[in-house]
Amino acid sequence: DHEKRLGQVDLDELELFSALYFNVKFLQCTYDRHLLERLRSYEPDLGISHSNQDENKEEMVVS
Repeated sequence: DHEKRLGQVDLDELELFSALYFNVKFLQCTYDRHLLERLRSYEPDLGISHSNQDENKEEMVVS
């Protein structure tokens, strides 16, 4: 079953998909809403702003 599923995957597409996943996950940037929805089907919290963490960092710098 595992091999069958892998056999149907286009490796170039998979590589692109994982690169886009990295961008959305770690850089928090995508302009493709459809892609974001697809990625969120795997990880629901994806693409949610980290503004609270940014505020905390600023407070730490000030203090």
